[in-house]
Amino acid sequence: KTGKNWIRHGKWPQAINIQLGKYNSSTDARFTINLGISVGELHTLAERMPFSGNPIELDCDLRRRIGELIPPGLDKWWSVTGESSAGQLAKEVHADLSEYAMPWFNKMNNFETLAEEFSKGSDRFLAALAYYLAGDKLAAKETMLETYSWAHPLALPLIRRVSTKCGIHLPDEPVRPIP
Repeated sequence: KTGKNWIRHGKWPQAINIQLGKYNSSTDARFTINLGISVGELHTLAERMPFSGNPIELDCDLRRRIGELIPPGLDKWWSVTGESSAGQLAKEVHADLSEYAMPWFNKMNNFETLAEEFSKGSDRFLAALAYYLAGDKLAAKETMLETYSWAHPLALPLIRRVSTKCGIHLPDEPVRPIP
């Protein structure tokens, strides 16, 4: 634990972060929980900035708010006031971590699952790289072509460089599909 961050070490470090509300006061505070998984191979392949020491949630390649995992998938914030029961609050947070966060962490244990999760979160670039690392070259190529087609012009050099490293040939210019 460091500050408001906890790390579970393993194949891919997993981070839990407590994010405080920006309008907190001494009598009324709110917080939410952010989750992250740092995948070294993916981080390097995507040419992400290196970090020193243990990753915190902001350093992680795959990030989710706990509310995204709790049906119906809405942002979740806990409130703390003078009337709040610390025991009840701890029980509720522990229940949500046990029922939603830990199973999510445990499920994210291979590149195929990561690729699916990145796709759900609309990060097609990292999905393509996860497919590549999983050995699914066809899905990697299709996803990278889609990424390239819709990427911001400033992202194109990175996408071209990384695609070349992965053996994925991209056209000289992105071609946007006709809707």
